[in-house]
Amino acid sequence: MTEIEETTKPATPPPVSAEETVAAPAAALFALLADPARHPEIDGGTNVAAPVDPAPICGVGDRFRMDLAHGVRVECVVHRFERDRVIAWEPGRLGEAPSGQLWTWELEPVSEESTRVRVTYDGTRIAPDQEKRLARAWALIEEKLVGSIRRLGAAADRTAR
Repeated sequence: MTEIEETTKPATPPPVSAEETVAAPAAALFALLADPARHPEIDGGTNVAAPVDPAPICGVGDRFRMDLAHGVRVECVVHRFERDRVIAWEPGRLGEAPSGQLWTWELEPVSEESTRVRVTYDGTRIAPDQEKRLARAWALIEEKLVGSIRRLGAAADRTAR
């Protein structure tokens, strides 16, 4: 009889990242990411339904609220903000502890008109008792993040016209 090695799934999913080069300047892409009113375009309507606070994000500690497609309102807290380079936020339900999920967008200019975009979803701090949130985190795959990068590029193209 052969022993079967037992493997266990980690409690939280590892971070998921995707990157692509987009034909747009870093400043134009950052302006879209720092504008909550444009987030539904980048998300593609799969999660973000509508911004509640359309004012632009200006720095670390800023907060903005979003209505999600599944009927929940979240408040996002900005954790990183380096103009035209990096922006990161953590969503959480209003009045509750932070979600343990961090979305980070990194922009690296390749030329004056193109930018290497990297988006990372990190759900490693999701509490173990948050089963629905963990299930959604495990379902997030790189291809979905690539779609967000491509929608960001399309939004930049529409804005430039």
